[in-house]
Amino acid sequence: MNQTQIDVQKAIQSALHHIPFDHQIHDPKAFYVMVMENGLSGLIFPICKEEETHPELYRRLKRNHFDYIARDVKQLKAISDITTILQKEGIDHLFLKGSVLKHIYPETYMRAMGDIDILIKEHELSHVHEVFKEKNITCTSRSAQHDVFELPNGIVIEVHPTLYRNFNEDYQLIKDVWQYAKEYKPHLYHLDHAFEIIYLLYHLAKHIAVAGIGLRSVLDISLYLKTYEEKIDFDELNHMLDNMKLRQFFDVIIDVSHRYFGFSYQHVDHKEVLSDKNFDMLIDYLTTSGIHGIGRDNNIMMARATTYAKKDQSKMKLICDIIFPKFETMVGIYPWLKRWIILYPLTWIFRWIHIVISRPGVSIKKLKQMRISHEKIEEQKEFMSSIGL
Repeated sequence: MNQTQIDVQKAIQSALHHIPFDHQIHDPKAFYVMVMENGLSGLIFPICKEEETHPELYRRLKRNHFDYIARDVKQLKAISDITTILQKEGIDHLFLKGSVLKHIYPETYMRAMGDIDILIKEHELSHVHEVFKEKNITCTSRSAQHDVFELPNGIVIEVHPTLYRNFNEDYQLIKDVWQYAKEYKPHLYHLDHAFEIIYLLYHLAKHIAVAGIGLRSVLDISLYLKTYEEKIDFDELNHMLDNMKLRQFFDVIIDVSHRYFGFSYQHVDHKEVLSDKNFDMLIDYLTTSGIHGIGRDNNIMMARATTYAKKDQSKMKLICDIIFPKFETMVGIYPWLKRWIILYPLTWIFRWIHIVISRPGVSIKKLKQMRISHEKIEEQKEFMSSIGL
């Protein structure tokens, strides 16, 4: 690990394990970038002492800290309001990811989230659209995976009619999500703890396949295991890990939990499944990727090119799939395509125009990132295999 990765490690362990933070930060700028890209500002600022922290670093972390608190207040209220609306309409739903994980951190604001993710039953999607429209909650985009809505105060909601995305045939179990959901208030569900871990692992695997993941995504699972260890059915968890071929990946997450975050568990054996070299490679990958691959030095096209290479598909196939998305994808964006299939090619043109107008810089960046050598892709394939993916 490099020095900044060690500095961030010390800060995370101090925040989570109540250890006094008397460690010197060697490069304040690099430290701030890594903390920001990995969504850790809210967790780390409270343990920084003003008199012992670089003034500019302290100022920036303090600003982020209050931003996190303000956003957290708005999001918690939005979650409550959405629940009330959906309960009144008799729509079964459950909250995902950040909305759930907030409550396992020392303070809810410490676990920031970009949007509020909700799972509903597929046949209720049109009903949700009607209800949200009545409540002045605006639909801003559609896709096969989720429809995006925005509240009048700017809070974004992603409504998922399904969690499954067909990028790996081993993950079929995710289709059975409602089988593992329990109703604890009228029409409001939560996932069984064992399945929640499976879903979080699946979500990480999905993002690794398309962009990347950061430190916080692994920390979520580490902290979730620590919080609910006595309530988790480990026989069921082990069965599901084997079913989805996620055993090795889970063991890698435990290895990182122990060696980087300083967690130990009573019911989960720790095995150093990664060599020192591969452990350092993984920490490099996590810290560079950032949340959902947002890191400035992360090449998200590397992840996609590697995923295609693992399936013996060429880089040209990847480029074609990006330029000409599948029918199922375009139906998610343009629902009217179900009735007007003949207009399928036209939707590509609509999408190209939208991308060129709204995100020209992103498109150019992705094209540049496609310049990846065969050797680099093979190296990444080997790395992915070492972590069980």
